[in-house]
Amino acid sequence: MRDMFWQFVLRRRVIAASIVIVSLAFLSVAWRAGAVGTSSGLQTSATATYRLQPSDAPPPQELSQAVREALNSDSLHVIGANGSFCHLWLRRDIPPGTTLNRGIGIAFPQLAVGTLIGAIRFESGANDYRNQIINPGVYTLRYDLQPTDGNHQGTAPFRDFLLLVPSSVDATPGLMKETDLLDASRKTTGTTHPAILSLVPAENAPVAIPALTHVAEDDLWVLFFRAAVPAAAASPGPTVMGLVIAGHAAENH
Repeated sequence: MRDMFWQFVLRRRVIAASIVIVSLAFLSVAWRAGAVGTSSGLQTSATATYRLQPSDAPPPQELSQAVREALNSDSLHVIGANGSFCHLWLRRDIPPGTTLNRGIGIAFPQLAVGTLIGAIRFESGANDYRNQIINPGVYTLRYDLQPTDGNHQGTAPFRDFLLLVPSSVDATPGLMKETDLLDASRKTTGTTHPAILSLVPAENAPVAIPALTHVAEDDLWVLFFRAAVPAAAASPGPTVMGLVIAGHAAENH
């Protein structure tokens, strides 16, 4: 009787071990195929690769005529593994602010909050720097600064951001009041927080501009370009800016 009991126990253990081995093998295959841990059908930055190419695509008709006329006639085209990711049109002539903002953590002190910098079209949806969903569509890009309160500390190395505003609610290229800008950008996310893309200075920019680089440590894709605003009074040439177009902050506030 005892022998029969131990034979039964041994068979149960063999069966259990076989199930575990098969399950681990399945999970390994599924992980390599990207089937495990995926929360949506959108391609995440961690699995995505992008490349940049110039494009002669004109500013889209979704923008007002006044905004279209303020933009360059060509775009920067970012392509992902699944095809076109976004088009970026830069403003032809970006007016500097009346004074320099010498605040802490500001990379572009010559810009005034609310300034139109350009426009962007996302082809199949994306996520902003807070990992909020951005639906496919056309948006204007306006400059703003992250608040210095404790709720926003440590989310980005610099306070400079571009806020995405639906093209349907941004009809003129003139300066927009910050309160109006925040309200308009919240229409992009449908939340209490505006849609934001992080701006970075040119310290790590490649020699050849425009360029798209990958910051592997943070899994960020940064698009560097020359913006038509003077870098400083003693440097009247265009300013090199970097815009995080894919990837997000490690912590969202």
